[in-house]
Amino acid sequence: MKEIHIYTFIDQLELLCLGDIVDTQSEQFKLLEYHIKRLQSQDTVALKFAQALRFHRNYEQSISTWQRQREIAHVQKIHKQFEATTQQAKIQTLSETKDALNNQYQHDALTGLYSRNYLNQLLAKNKEIHGYILIDIDHFKLYNDTFGHIQGDHILKQVSEIIQQTLLHNEYAFRFGGEEFLIICFHPIANRLIQLTHEIHDLIQRADIPFHTISKQKLTVSMGCFFDKTTQYSFEEAFTSVDKLLYKAKSIGRNTTIFNDQLHSNIQ
Repeated sequence: MKEIHIYTFIDQLELLCLGDIVDTQSEQFKLLEYHIKRLQSQDTVALKFAQALRFHRNYEQSISTWQRQREIAHVQKIHKQFEATTQQAKIQTLSETKDALNNQYQHDALTGLYSRNYLNQLLAKNKEIHGYILIDIDHFKLYNDTFGHIQGDHILKQVSEIIQQTLLHNEYAFRFGGEEFLIICFHPIANRLIQLTHEIHDLIQRADIPFHTISKQKLTVSMGCFFDKTTQYSFEEAFTSVDKLLYKAKSIGRNTTIFNDQLHSNIQ
């Protein structure tokens, strides 16, 4: 009877081994271990029983190791994906930071117009400038000293917006310093320069910007306009000429534009 009882347990264990992983802490498994220890030295049947139990434990250990390796591989995959995503995010951040710094370098912080830094970049790439317009806000210093820098900054922004909306392709506006603005044109069209100055005067007049000083009540600007059809002058030479034209416009009463002779001779 005892032998039949042992074989019954052997059959049960072999069935367990063929199935999924069993709970080694279960009552059934502990009972099998007990029979092995008790009968291993008494019966050859128990030896087979013990071998079957060892097979099950090795099987269980192999499955456990495979599962751990699979989990580790999954974690490593996730880690690689995270590193790739992080690296991409870093590249994107650096690119956005570079663009932001470049934008700050190229633009005037107050007005949004191009800065002199960007002007230098343009001059390094293209020296064929055909038109120069230098603009100065009339009596701006008096206004700024009277009403303060905050009100003065507001005026600068308004004038900058007007200048910006008049520009076409190949025309660039810069805040050149204080209340002075420079427009450069890369096209050799004299009529367009004259049209541009008229548009700026007209838009400022229609904007009807309050500008209370001793001599006047509305904001006006003076301009010098220099045309160089064959680009025979360097930027420094052309700027010196347009600055003299602006000075002449201010000296004869302001709120006007003075053109160089070459521009008039090229009007079509």
